[in-house]
Amino acid sequence: MHRSFVWNFSGVLVYNFSQLLILAAIARLLSAEAVGHYALALAITAPVYLTIGLNLRLIRTTDARDRWSWTTYTHLRLILNIASFLVAMTIGTLFRLDDEQFLTLALVAVSKGFEASSQLIYGQYQFAERMDLVARSLILRGVLGVGLLVGVLSTTQSLPLAVAGQTVAWVTVYAAHDRPLAHSRTDLPHRDDRVDARQVLALARYSAPLGLDAGVGSFAITIPRYVVQLVLGPTALGIFATLAYLAQLVSLTTGALGDAVLARLARLHATEDKRSFWGTMIIVVAFGWIVTALALAAAVMFGAQWVTLALGAEFVNQQVLIILLIGAGFTTCQRSLARAFYASQRYALVAFVNSIVLLASILIALTAIPRWGLTGAALTQGSAFVIGTLITMWLLFFHQGHKESSP
Repeated sequence: MHRSFVWNFSGVLVYNFSQLLILAAIARLLSAEAVGHYALALAITAPVYLTIGLNLRLIRTTDARDRWSWTTYTHLRLILNIASFLVAMTIGTLFRLDDEQFLTLALVAVSKGFEASSQLIYGQYQFAERMDLVARSLILRGVLGVGLLVGVLSTTQSLPLAVAGQTVAWVTVYAAHDRPLAHSRTDLPHRDDRVDARQVLALARYSAPLGLDAGVGSFAITIPRYVVQLVLGPTALGIFATLAYLAQLVSLTTGALGDAVLARLARLHATEDKRSFWGTMIIVVAFGWIVTALALAAAVMFGAQWVTLALGAEFVNQQVLIILLIGAGFTTCQRSLARAFYASQRYALVAFVNSIVLLASILIALTAIPRWGLTGAALTQGSAFVIGTLITMWLLFFHQGHKESSP
């Protein structure tokens, strides 16, 4: 577990830092408004690809009985990628984007499709507890992606061309590293056979609650960004999205430990080793709060200086950043606790919790953002996940107590 976490943490850290560098480069070389355009493309594509994508990586990771063939997974992934792209483009037309924004959205959507294909392969690696392979791919995608995007942006000053550079990097990593490695290694699970349409449909039906869960969870995070775009405009969205990503680094980074132990949690649940199962869960949750506390301390002492240095004075909003970091702590806690449901494959419970979080996010955003601006947007995200954390804790204790009291 220690080895898997170190590898996954390294990969996630490099990848997420590279995404932060992308936002900083767009802010420095273009403008906060351009950051807003890029952030809107991400806010549209991320929940779409997660919802329609059915979170096949997690299904592959927890498929301890090897129920579906790899061919079934890959063919379903291709179908879902095409559907996701079409839906994302449809949503883009509803936002009435101009030609440059629409092209940016299309390129981000293509890159998300290849990212989703890589994510499915990560499920293969994760199932075999080979997080070093996941980390290597993440590092390659992060370094090559930011390198090409910043290189193109600095020479052309064009956001669509820069995003095209990032897309080329991600396609290259998938085609030259992820896909060949997944088919060549002998220590990874394989069950290749001819395509069975009934199996593809069965896998889609089985994965549907998990896709709903992933999509709803992503929409809960992006709802404040939609409302900021509609109420305050793209420049405000650029500022908020960048600060939100700084805070989101907490939950993304701490999630590395949860991802590293998920396959093991599934096995501990299957063997009914309750002591080890809950001991591991406590470690994951505690790690999240420790990282959150350290991030908060750093933000209080150095936040304004760091943001000014990396992004510019226009992006400094200490109050919003601190509220976002506190909210990231509860986001981390809720998602760490939810891994108990993932490990036991009780996906409907996670979807139920995330649906409540999404509803709370919508109601709070529509009230708080018009009244308090970016501070209201930060409060929206934090408050919604406080509610999600409390409900997840109640469900865990309720189900555990109900199971123990049953004959």
